Amino acid sequence: MSAADDRPTPSLTVLVTGGRGFIGSHIVAALLERGHRVRIVTRSATASEGDERIEWLPLDLASATRPEAFSAALDGVDAIVNCAGILREVGRDRFPILHGDMPAALAEAASLRGIQRFVQISALGNPADGEFVASKHQGDARIAATLPESVILRPSLVYSAKSSYGGTSLLRSLAALPLTLLPSGGNQCTQPVAASDLARLVCAAIESQPIRRSKPYDAGGPTTVTLRDYLSAIRHWLGLPPNIAVGIPSWIAEVGATLGEWSGRGPLGLTMWRMLNRGNVCA
Repeated sequence: MSAADDRPTPSLTVLVTGGRGFIGSHIVAALLERGHRVRIVTRSATASEGDERIEWLPLDLASATRPEAFSAALDGVDAIVNCAGILREVGRDRFPILHGDMPAALAEAASLRGIQRFVQISALGNPADGEFVASKHQGDARIAATLPESVILRPSLVYSAKSSYGGTSLLRSLAALPLTLLPSGGNQCTQPVAASDLARLVCAAIESQPIRRSKPYDAGGPTTVTLRDYLSAIRHWLGLPPNIAVGIPSWIAEVGATLGEWSGRGPLGLTMWRMLNRGNVCA
């Protein structure tokens, strides 16, 4: 190892979109732990709760579809992490804007400023499963076209002991039921990755020298598990006794997902179900 490898990483100012979210909050914590300063853009700016390393900047990302929208946000910024995203469209929050136009504008603004360190948090899945995944991958392509140095991460199911979101919330809910219903016997596979591990990967990406070969990287944990085993592990972690698991036809789960999609409530929707049923593992 060279002497240069022993040098501490210089402190960077990192702009984080979606910094209040499930994944974003873990990334912010990891950046701070590594000694970096963080600027979080949010619709309603709040006090930084005494942490001088965090700056809150008001910005409505649903309206930030042109590079100039990020003019103030990028002042003095060394790196960018885009964690912003939605699972469902609500009001002005639309997939094509928040997953496509906004990240593309942010990447163009970064390019104009000469900011090469850009990490995009995307999603592992097949675009045919729904607009959530399709719009994420379309946004990835637009970022890569503008910033060849960007790093695009597509995580599998992301979990944390502290909180949950999306697919993790769905699986926690299923695991807590007195009777576990397993579509197609629960043989679907996933590759869960800890939010803290994903956050450390993001830190490593922005601290590395930018490379001109942008491409999507699948991000998963070390183990591939079936839905049946994963629900059993969650139930054990929740401190619940073993229960009865019953296999059900997949069409029954799809009906439930359709109802969840129509109601717009709860973690279960058609896209989440299709991603889960197809399996969510790294290539």
